[in-house]
Amino acid sequence: MRVAAVAVAGLAWPAGSLVPRAAVGVGRRRVGLAVMEEEKAAEERLAFEDTLMEEWSEAWEGEKDKEGFDWEMEKLRRKLEVVPESFGGPKFWRRMIEAEPESFYAAYEGSTYPGSKPGGLDSFRILFNNLLQFLLGNESEDLAPVAGWDWKGALDRCGPGAFGKALVSGDLQGLVGGPLFLLLTKYHRELGPVFKLAFGPRSFIVVCDPAIARYILRDNSVNYDKGILAEILAPVLGKGLIPADPDVWKRRRRVISPAFHKKWLESTLSLFDECTAELVADLRRRCPPGGGGVPPGALPDSVDAWADWKADGAGALGVVDMEERFCSVSLDIIGRAVFDYDFDSTHTESPLVRAVYRCLVEAERRTTAFIPFWLLPGAHLLPSQVAFRRDLDLLEGKLDELVAAAFSEDIGEDEMLDAGAEVADAKKDGEAVDRVSLLRFLVTVRGEEADGRQLRDDLMTMLVAGHETTAALLTWTLYELFHPSGRSSHHLERLRSEVDGNYAARAAEGRGTATAYEDVVACAFARLCLSEGLRLYPQPPLLIRRALDSDELPAPYPSAARVKLARGTDLFLSTWSLHKNPALWDEPETFDPTRFERPRRPGPDAPAGWRGFDPAKIPAQALYPTEQSADYAYLPFGAGGRRCVGDQFAMLEATVMLATLVNEFDFAFALRDPKNNLTPKEGLGCPVADVGMQTGATIHTENGLWMTATPRAPPAHPPPIPPE
Repeated sequence: MRVAAVAVAGLAWPAGSLVPRAAVGVGRRRVGLAVMEEEKAAEERLAFEDTLMEEWSEAWEGEKDKEGFDWEMEKLRRKLEVVPESFGGPKFWRRMIEAEPESFYAAYEGSTYPGSKPGGLDSFRILFNNLLQFLLGNESEDLAPVAGWDWKGALDRCGPGAFGKALVSGDLQGLVGGPLFLLLTKYHRELGPVFKLAFGPRSFIVVCDPAIARYILRDNSVNYDKGILAEILAPVLGKGLIPADPDVWKRRRRVISPAFHKKWLESTLSLFDECTAELVADLRRRCPPGGGGVPPGALPDSVDAWADWKADGAGALGVVDMEERFCSVSLDIIGRAVFDYDFDSTHTESPLVRAVYRCLVEAERRTTAFIPFWLLPGAHLLPSQVAFRRDLDLLEGKLDELVAAAFSEDIGEDEMLDAGAEVADAKKDGEAVDRVSLLRFLVTVRGEEADGRQLRDDLMTMLVAGHETTAALLTWTLYELFHPSGRSSHHLERLRSEVDGNYAARAAEGRGTATAYEDVVACAFARLCLSEGLRLYPQPPLLIRRALDSDELPAPYPSAARVKLARGTDLFLSTWSLHKNPALWDEPETFDPTRFERPRRPGPDAPAGWRGFDPAKIPAQALYPTEQSADYAYLPFGAGGRRCVGDQFAMLEATVMLATLVNEFDFAFALRDPKNNLTPKEGLGCPVADVGMQTGATIHTENGLWMTATPRAPPAHPPPIPPE
């Protein structure tokens, strides 16, 4: 019997039979109907449960050996599923044993929900203990060693004026002389895996230990929320999935997660091909006429000259800022996948790209500001706040336009079901699929309201985070693969061999250059290159949490004290330090994708409780090494229940783009003599990229990644043709 699947929802039922009431109840609702909140929540819960049971059944279909006690119990479950709920079927008993608290925060008496913002007593307790520790030399109740800030050195380096401005505005990067994560790595080497970072009235407990990260993100995650991150990102992302408190996150993930079902992800591959083809065409147009390449005399001696190019938005003839290109193409992909809207940023950089970055820079500064200056009377008149408001208005205006366009189009239930059937049929026939945008899914299938603030927050989160992280990942991976030193040339050679072989297989099968899901799976080394890019340059380099109640962290070493957290304590989990720890990774500063192909057992200097890295623990369906496989020494997309919901989407997108570009072009740094004129920089005692680094939630270059792109000769396959 043919199965018609609704691609984005992940629900399937026999064609021509009765459709499950969860799907019908949700699918038939139209925008603007006054549906009671209780009924809506109940229907969403049923749809969520049906989705889980469907995925559970599909997981068994992929098993080769259906035997043993587990399989016998699964066969029994399938037989009992036909028993109606009213006659004591499995759904009746699941309903009986499931119980959810009214609120995640209900267990924490005295919590100032929402956002877990510490009350006056909690804040005073933390501040008072900090003062006793600094002024009188007392041992703080948290027992964490303290990282002392060299304010005199910062004053000498910045000067009084710049020092005062950076102090008030929270520009910690200006005060410490580099990105915050580099400072934390310096203190990690001096003070150990858990320490306190305090500056003025603000303090954070910094964690650089995998076992403690596992405890916070998984084992006792109910005691931690996003804390100050939720407060700072509220003007930008509201209560979207990233900053949402656990109550909102739990409800919204059930709504959004089914949209990232595998069938829908497969349908986006044609979108990745289209946008990448447009990027390839754009890079070819930028090549100097005649194919002679960029004359060396037109290139500068130092990357410092790139600052002027960045300010002007254009470099020498034939030179392109690949960081900007990746941001623009990723924005186009998010626009089409989420909103069914073409920003056309690949051809002309959209102002949204820079607006997003500036908003994230402002949010980061607010995180470490000594005082909440943006709340002071008259602060809205400050130039930085005027610019922030202008960028935010630009983003919100565009989002309003996209949401209005989606709600103006009447999409019927049959159209949604037909779209799902097309995906199911195309999977068998190898044909392209018309995509269903996430916004259309949320509006039509989930019955979202046009004026719902939560919907806008979710969409803003996808718009902002959905292109920033992928663009940063591609930027730094390309930087490493084509570094002028040739340090990764052997990895590039292996990558190209794999990609060329995959394109040859597509041609032999008569598929041209169209990417199928199996092609991404086959490009295993390409995915490892991207995974290594995320290890060397984690996006973001810091995770932020807040303790909802007092807690005691595991000891990083048998002889170490257990750090005690007061309620309301803010924490930084330094993924940068975890990924660069020589006790966890061999040669951690080296770009080496092959490290994920071999086990890494704990050595004598490894932290207590860390079980090492084992590639055999990477799930078969995963496209990258997960946090479980490295026992939380590697956190590529966060970890635990709050892991990024779009991780598979990002890896598919990045793999398609990287494979295509290394197959089509040779890249080189836009310098006259890059091998001799490109020298590593030092930041806070730590080696950093020779193109400089700065942060705005994710890690960016200082002035762009300016490169020349030369078509490979002869090309491994005919260049992709962008769609009309």
